[in-house]
Amino acid sequence: MEAGKADKRSKSMRDLTFERLVSFRSRVNLEVVLEDLFLVDQSLPEHHPPEDRATILAAAALRREFVEKPEDAQGLADLFLRIRRLYSIHTEDDMHQFILRFHLYAKDMEQQSS
Repeated sequence: MEAGKADKRSKSMRDLTFERLVSFRSRVNLEVVLEDLFLVDQSLPEHHPPEDRATILAAAALRREFVEKPEDAQGLADLFLRIRRLYSIHTEDDMHQFILRFHLYAKDMEQQSS
């Protein structure tokens, strides 16, 4: 596969991830949700498998009342882990940079729709 095609697919995946995040409904500001889930995930041992991490993050989202339904919590946890992988988020600074990029994307989408 050519590098350009892989890059376009990657950008497409990133756009879809942003769109999913924009459409996600939470009781709390998304920045707070992302930062909190990041801190919970960082507290887990590195050897935890992704499916266990997702279960723990979903439980945390429900406990903190970010969402009402378990299926929404699971969707949020899965999305969060996908974001961490796609954007190589390893530090709090990485998360803050992602949140800034997300804000710019959301602002751009809002301007395009008006």
